[in-house]
Amino acid sequence: MTHSSSTTLTLRGVFIPLWLLTRPEIEHGAKLVYVLLAQKAGIKGAAKVYIPALAAELGDEETQVNEFLTALESCGLIKIQNRRAAAGVLQCVFPAHPWAGGVEAAERGAGETGRRSGPPKSRHSRETCIQFAMAKQEAGENIRNVHALATYFYKAGDQDEEIDIFLSRSEMPVMSPPDVLSDVQ
Repeated sequence: MTHSSSTTLTLRGVFIPLWLLTRPEIEHGAKLVYVLLAQKAGIKGAAKVYIPALAAELGDEETQVNEFLTALESCGLIKIQNRRAAAGVLQCVFPAHPWAGGVEAAERGAGETGRRSGPPKSRHSRETCIQFAMAKQEAGENIRNVHALATYFYKAGDQDEEIDIFLSRSEMPVMSPPDVLSDVQ
């Protein structure tokens, strides 16, 4: 079945995270405002928005958008840092929030969120970790991304003992001594 490019274009839109979508405390309009603000956030995590343009994107009144912003700020999903009411411009950031798992992750630090900083903790090379992950997949384990698993093994070092056992059991190719290979005179 082929899809036309017009179908692909009609499916473009915004992503609303499930943690936000399922919150009954927030109106649907506020959820959309949050998502649009998040899309506008720059590399430093701040979004600078022109309220009349945001209202036009939503097909809503500026007063309604301001109410949504107030609701988002009151429950801690955004923090408005700079609001120039006369100009209709605001700048907001997205603090860590328990609904998104942000507070726990912030308290644990970046090393506990799955992204490990610093040098790899495995004593094995990345290539060995890839071979080990591939062997696990070939053994029937449900592994969808061998390289992601190998990266985890390499960075975490938690499976080093298991990798040691794997290496001791795997058959390394046996190289013949050079004099046996030289049959050519």
